[in-house]
Amino acid sequence: MNKIIIELAKNQQYTCKYLENDKYKYLYSKYIPEKINFEVNINEDTEIILLLGLGLGYELNLIRQKTNKIIYVLENNIEFIKHNKNLPENVILVYGDEYKQLVFNKKIQIVINDNLMNISKNYFKEVLDYIKFKKNMLKILVVEHPTVMLDCVKSFEKMGFEVDTINLKNLSELIERLNSNHYDYIFTINFYNSIANICEKANIKYLSWVVDTPCYSLYINDLNFNYSYIFIYDKSIVKDLKQKGATNVYYLPVAVDVDRLDNILKKDVKYSSDVSFLGSCCSHNEYLNHYYPALSNEIKELVEKIIEIQMLSNNYIIKDLVDKNFLDVFTKEGRIKLTNIQFKHLSNEDLLAFYLGRYHSYVERKTIINNLSSKFDVSLYGEEGWLREDQNGIIKKIYRGEADHYSEMPEIFRNSKINLNITRSFVESGLPMRVFDVLGSKGFLVTNDKEDIHRLFKPGRDLVIYRDLKDLDEIINYYLNHETERLEIAQSGYETTKNEHSFEHRINKMFDTIKKLD
Repeated sequence: MNKIIIELAKNQQYTCKYLENDKYKYLYSKYIPEKINFEVNINEDTEIILLLGLGLGYELNLIRQKTNKIIYVLENNIEFIKHNKNLPENVILVYGDEYKQLVFNKKIQIVINDNLMNISKNYFKEVLDYIKFKKNMLKILVVEHPTVMLDCVKSFEKMGFEVDTINLKNLSELIERLNSNHYDYIFTINFYNSIANICEKANIKYLSWVVDTPCYSLYINDLNFNYSYIFIYDKSIVKDLKQKGATNVYYLPVAVDVDRLDNILKKDVKYSSDVSFLGSCCSHNEYLNHYYPALSNEIKELVEKIIEIQMLSNNYIIKDLVDKNFLDVFTKEGRIKLTNIQFKHLSNEDLLAFYLGRYHSYVERKTIINNLSSKFDVSLYGEEGWLREDQNGIIKKIYRGEADHYSEMPEIFRNSKINLNITRSFVESGLPMRVFDVLGSKGFLVTNDKEDIHRLFKPGRDLVIYRDLKDLDEIINYYLNHETERLEIAQSGYETTKNEHSFEHRINKMFDTIKKLD
């Protein structure tokens, strides 16, 4: 920054000279400083004026004679700020790098005070570069989510997006935000019909990434929105919805931020165990909580037989076993109404199959954990519902409480010799976040089989698949006694995940899909 000197001339006008290359140069004429070379026309649709350079305030006064619009004056020289006191109410002084806090969501006219450019060349160049970048930057509003959202935000920012977030408690908050800001996109984890409808009216592109099954909102309408792009982690669901007429659903597996995990991983013995499972016990399911009390023993026995058959298969066969006859018996005998929601693309048979599938997950996880805990050193993490399912005090001995997704979970996966994944039966082909989180944490993973394992990984090289309880016992026993093989597989799974399944990969794929459609 050049040194400046402000002087009062004989005509009571202030002049200014600055030092450049060891010589002083006058910024304004020493004799007639009010006659400056400065002309500007204010555009009629301008809402805010950005004046680059305050100087002695002469240029500012000329602008104020032409308009009463709000004027932001960007200045980096403290001498000019000291000289200009008691600025008018419609003039807002922005000092130094405070300009980075400005929001460029209105019609802005930039006025460059050429008289001042030589004094702070580098500063005004940085300002202009920043404004140009911000004005051209796409803006996205991200609805908060307890796990996936922060990693998505990081990826959006890496791609050059300006990102805002909203903790959406009701739709009026979203509408108010859209009325006061310009956004190019709205992004959510999982799909919301209500948000899709708002975006249709506002002509804003809505991106949703469905990472849970069942996501019931997918089945309410036709999903043929003009501004919605729905990405789903389970390819089977995409196929099913397309067969039902949906035109804007696309397959996109989940991902993991390996760099974030690398930064927090350390060897912490309190998380060490031979085998660990982190997940829900699924005791909060519709069948147990709502329907079970109303059913006769005969219907309950029929349900248990369906669960037994499902326990013998890795495929989702409950949906084939729940036919119209079973639905009629189930609903009529118990005088049961399955739901108050009208699903356009989900039959009552499929809905009941989802309910029983959730009950199956409860039975399956409880069976597996009780079996393993009697043979191995097992650590169990999840909600306290696990304790309500305790049998003979086994769960109490292995239960370690809930684990924070961002800080504790990676430590558990890294410090457990074997991590278990039990993907729910009604997730027909996709993989849950747990698979990517374990592998991205350099954890060794044993999992039940799903189609995406073969599409995204190499079984036996990146992870290990178990077929049934007996097979699971043998796999755990083998890899507990073959550490070198176990560590090699964990390292390979980590490398594959880092190189192929990052959030950057997925988000770029998302926008590649959108560009092809536009």
